Amino acid sequence: MKRITMFKPATITLLTLIVSGTILTIHAQQQPARQQPARRDQAADPGTMQVSPERLARLFDITTMDADIRFLSHDLLEGRAPSGRGEAIAVEYIEARLRMIGAEGPFEGGSYRQPVPLVKQKASSDMKLGISSRAGNETYQFGTQFVVDSGVYAPVVDVDGEIVFVGYGSTAPEFDWDDYKGVDVRGKILMILVNDPPATAAEPDLFAGRAMTYYGRWTYKYEIAEEMGAQGVLLVHITDMAGYGWNVVQTSWSGDQFSLASEKKENPLKMRGWVTRDVASEIVGMAGHDLDDLLEAAGKRDFRPVSLGVRASTTIRNTTDRMTGYNVVGVLKGSDPERSKEYVCYSAHLDHLGMGEGEGDVIYNGSVDNASGVAAVLNVAGALARVPEQMRPRSFMFALVTAEESGLLGSRLLALDPPVPDTQIVAVLNLDSMNMWGETDDLVLVGGERSDLWDVVSEAAAMLDMVVKPDPRPEVGGFFRSDHFSFAKVGIPATSLGAGDTYRGRPAGWGAEHSREWTAATYHQPTDEYDESWVYDGVLQEMMVSLISGLQIARSEAWIEWKPGDQFGRIRQERRGGK
Repeated sequence: MKRITMFKPATITLLTLIVSGTILTIHAQQQPARQQPARRDQAADPGTMQVSPERLARLFDITTMDADIRFLSHDLLEGRAPSGRGEAIAVEYIEARLRMIGAEGPFEGGSYRQPVPLVKQKASSDMKLGISSRAGNETYQFGTQFVVDSGVYAPVVDVDGEIVFVGYGSTAPEFDWDDYKGVDVRGKILMILVNDPPATAAEPDLFAGRAMTYYGRWTYKYEIAEEMGAQGVLLVHITDMAGYGWNVVQTSWSGDQFSLASEKKENPLKMRGWVTRDVASEIVGMAGHDLDDLLEAAGKRDFRPVSLGVRASTTIRNTTDRMTGYNVVGVLKGSDPERSKEYVCYSAHLDHLGMGEGEGDVIYNGSVDNASGVAAVLNVAGALARVPEQMRPRSFMFALVTAEESGLLGSRLLALDPPVPDTQIVAVLNLDSMNMWGETDDLVLVGGERSDLWDVVSEAAAMLDMVVKPDPRPEVGGFFRSDHFSFAKVGIPATSLGAGDTYRGRPAGWGAEHSREWTAATYHQPTDEYDESWVYDGVLQEMMVSLISGLQIARSEAWIEWKPGDQFGRIRQERRGGK
């Protein structure tokens, strides 16, 4: 396969014709004054591009973008929980929008919908976590001190077992690392740290240095514990290591939990969940240990599991239901008879957390996360539909997937069972939580540096006088936390495009501080609602970069390649027969 190259003169000419309106007749609706993108006098690259941002922006209708977000995050949609009433309304709306754009349904009979069979299970919140030792007994409260659910689909699940501290719970041969050391942990309850063992001065690239590897994800901790035959897992929540506060753990793990009904596990965990750092410290203290000492020991290669001699017990009472959510997918066919069998995919998740319990506002509207991403994909699709067919030889796929908040379940099913062969999907550009706060000088590509997508998106961003930066917080594992990762796991080059932190017209540091404040106060909270103060300059930048990147990939005869040695590149080669 050829490697992707930078923009060639022919491509530049194409984009000049498209955005100048000499090929297209574009009817751009007038935006409300508060949504008007900031105007700039210079073309993106004078002398070579001959394209102004204003002309490029005419491919988009911000009024429609705003309407999409307003509707998808309205209270009537009840937080868009998978398979619920709100998701059903969202699915109808998204399908109607794809039909309006002119996208076709790629599934049997021309359907736009892919059923995602799910198991929904909710643990009763009145449970207690009992800890017993020679030093005494303690009882902890659900929600404020621990949250757990069960991987066993049964009305009542009794849990009782000895706690074993297994450090980071990683078995990584490529790093010569094994936290289990052959110790039999069958039937035990494992206390595990999130994230990766820290790199050292002697090994600065240990577990990819600052960047989290998949070994650091909580999903991996569960998977390896199941392989080892454990009875349960208690993850230790430390904010800096998790990348989010305890409030996110509470809202994400105390409500309905979903899994793919098609996935059968030989040894599902009876108990899986989290304890606060204070609770973990008390538990290991009952065994005569100090948590800080165990943290230090866990960061060394010679660490061995520590049997605490402390037992944990609880009874998990479940409400279980089987239901079906839906992925919604549309396709714009390419013009070339052969290359139209190859696809550039845009993705975003349509679900959110649904509704909570109690008094006051309990609707998790998910306006930024991720009504904004769905709206962005729909509006990029609309812009691409305005491009003449001969200008897009490859086809485009638009995938709006369910159950992302439940563990990337919808995208996982789509990646494993796509409507076209996965080997014919050239790349995936994922849009998750758009920039609603203004123009920036930079964009972030999560995982983009692992493939040629970095070069393609960087060239597109340069057209708007922007630069592309890697994930500023790779230690929290953003690459593994959004739907692009499901496609990467089957070898498809994929990345998520997000806002940078250098905001135009803002003081230095404003962007990073705003991101921290928004994450602490709004991320996965009912306060993630539509906001009249939003401006669309920044999201317009993201959509324009996404559009240009997709057109470049669609017109190129080359394939996007993973960087040499990348683990997902090996998967890609195997699935493509070594090509």
